[in-house]
Amino acid sequence: MNSSARSEHRRYSIALELRFKAAAGDQKICGTGRTTYMNSRELVFTSDRPLEPGMQAELAVAWPFLLDGRVRLQLVLQGVITHSQYGQVEARITRYHFRTRGEWEQPEKPVLREFPEAAPRIGRPMAATAHGLHA
Repeated sequence: MNSSARSEHRRYSIALELRFKAAAGDQKICGTGRTTYMNSRELVFTSDRPLEPGMQAELAVAWPFLLDGRVRLQLVLQGVITHSQYGQVEARITRYHFRTRGEWEQPEKPVLREFPEAAPRIGRPMAATAHGLHA
């Protein structure tokens, strides 16, 4: 494999806020997350909602650089979810482009994740008391 072919598949570690819409049949999901790795062909990100392989997705990534030093941008990706487990999602990118964006409001309450296939807990559960947490 030559060096240009290897660089096409290299993943770049980058943590940026993202929002997404995903759909499969009648099921439609909107959510938020953060990028973990990306390149021109794939995106790996964390998700506040469980997603399924095969879902079509539109992902908007808050781009860290300003257009003309003053206009916020978002990288909009079209793709297909290829893998999802424990809130970590992989998507194959089919198209992408940049758009301008306004400020993104933060959710009022943190979103609690519920994943039915969650990893088992290790150790004893913690008990809360008036004096703090105890094992």
